[in-house]
Amino acid sequence: MALHSAYTEKNGELRSRIVPHLKTGSIVTITRTDVMYAATEYGVVCLRGKSMMEGARAMIGIAHPDFRQELIKYAKDVKYFVLPKYEEFEAEGVAVAEATGAH
Repeated sequence: MALHSAYTEKNGELRSRIVPHLKTGSIVTITRTDVMYAATEYGVVCLRGKSMMEGARAMIGIAHPDFRQELIKYAKDVKYFVLPKYEEFEAEGVAVAEATGAH
């Protein structure tokens, strides 16, 4: 899949083509599991076999630089960048430092 990382709306506003989620009602013609490679003017990434976290990192890496921090924040907020075992410990009320043995 090849795409421009961003586009300019009629009002002059720059928008990212790499987005964390689609608007409700959007039509999807190709699923994320069908995309092996993604390319923008900032690079090419292989997505085959990658986890959600790995895929998110790869796509952020080829996003327009003006939107990368926003995409990283979203990925952290939805826990794409957190190991599942830490979520389990926090749900049980055990601090991450205790769960990993860190002090």
